[in-house]
Amino acid sequence: MKTTQVRFFSVEAVGPWGDYGQLLAHGFALEFPTKDGMYVIARTGPYIPAITKPHGLVVTDQGKEALIACGIMDVEFHDVIIGRVAYSDWQNWDKTCDWPEQLRDAGEPESIILGGASCDLSATPGSRLYEVRLSSRIPIRFVRDRVNEFDEVYQPLVAFVDVKDWDGSEVFTGLPDGRDSTSCNRIVICTKKGRSMLESIDVGFLRFRPCNELSAKAHGLKVFNPEN
Repeated sequence: MKTTQVRFFSVEAVGPWGDYGQLLAHGFALEFPTKDGMYVIARTGPYIPAITKPHGLVVTDQGKEALIACGIMDVEFHDVIIGRVAYSDWQNWDKTCDWPEQLRDAGEPESIILGGASCDLSATPGSRLYEVRLSSRIPIRFVRDRVNEFDEVYQPLVAFVDVKDWDGSEVFTGLPDGRDSTSCNRIVICTKKGRSMLESIDVGFLRFRPCNELSAKAHGLKVFNPEN
């Protein structure tokens, strides 16, 4: 049986301890872009990983310099507004355990940030954050498969790219169903080379899910447009 090499990867946010660890590492968008196109995010501090994905890709000064040094082309860096920073030293917690003691009485994941003690980043070097805006935008589609033909429960969405639409960019933004969208900046796709570039900056909080059109067709997955 002939196999097809996976060309593309969907870049996703991950963290230890499920949704809680993901929010601690990445934070989340409080608002969609302002009139100036700037995002407002909430997150923890003072530690901030060099590259995170609270919505689209966000980098610190260190991450910005590393991305530029990697040679990723056609990218712009726009300031991110930090709406709230909650103090947490989660990076020092035991990541080998299923559930750290510090989260024993945690409520909803967002409450850790919205209800936690505030943290002043003004004295923290390199705490300025930038949204990574990729100028290359390639049409993508989504697929979602049922667990079985009698079950209405669906597996997570998987993005896939038609090779004929690819412009050769190593890292690019996906356009749902080929249309512009306010959500497109959060959909980041990369090639194997682009993955290596991002992994050189990442410290373990990004996941690269394989995606391409041929693998979707091979599994008979249904095309799904999340905007409908």
